[in-house]
Amino acid sequence: MKINKLFMFLLIGAAATLTTSCKKELLTQEKPMDNSLKTASVSTEIIAHRGSNEFAPENTLASARLAWEENADILECDVWLSADKRVMVSHDETTKRITGVDYSIPKTQSSVLRTLDVGKYKSDKYAGEKMPFLEELIATVPPGKRLFIELKSGDDMDAEELVPYVRDIIQKSGKESQMTIISFELDALKLSKQLIPNTPAVLVSYNYFLNIPYLFSVVSKYNLDGLDTYYLTTTRLFINEAKKRNIPIYVWTVDKESDAKKLADKGVKGITTNRPGYIRDILSN
Repeated sequence: MKINKLFMFLLIGAAATLTTSCKKELLTQEKPMDNSLKTASVSTEIIAHRGSNEFAPENTLASARLAWEENADILECDVWLSADKRVMVSHDETTKRITGVDYSIPKTQSSVLRTLDVGKYKSDKYAGEKMPFLEELIATVPPGKRLFIELKSGDDMDAEELVPYVRDIIQKSGKESQMTIISFELDALKLSKQLIPNTPAVLVSYNYFLNIPYLFSVVSKYNLDGLDTYYLTTTRLFINEAKKRNIPIYVWTVDKESDAKKLADKGVKGITTNRPGYIRDILSN
């Protein structure tokens, strides 16, 4: 199942309009912090979005290591399947944005992908970083920490194709209890629940208030383990309703102090951020 990108952006536009008209927390301007927010719960989990990618190249081992140094609770990564069926860590389906060389990951051998420099775009300090295999990223996960693995879909690959290969890697890692599968693609999560029943599966979604009955119904029907929603459309009402159903709510992607404190105060389970060290510090004060 592939996302219709035009429909997705239409939903985003509609969401912004509805959010504004209904006063649903659209934070277009920084406002003075309410003193009550200073006690935001430090129990909120910090999820490093593609690692600590404000300072290190995204979805690399360097970014992962920095995230752990900054005491992230969870590392989030994105994966695709190469032409020779290796699970590669990359957000984009193609390599153009990061490397300057345009390959489709699903159509390219991993041996070719591994010759590309995925670090230099960020800084010469990271020149020579290779696109990681998923098993390499899993190897960085310390005891007590977790990894969110986002199964991607695009023009040349559906997310469901990843599931059996990701399952094999997770099971061989010895860290199955530390892994969580996430995806926008419900079909991939349904297959994940069948093939890796002991690994949590979380649905990623935009604009909950346009389809809240649907989201809650699919979580219940397919025994999913949470929702990961866009932070600007994640309201206290939604979070409270999810709590009544024992559905954990994670949000993406939050980099501002005011947003992080408000969301922690509302009771989200976890906050995804490009700045895990910074968000950890501000929620601890």
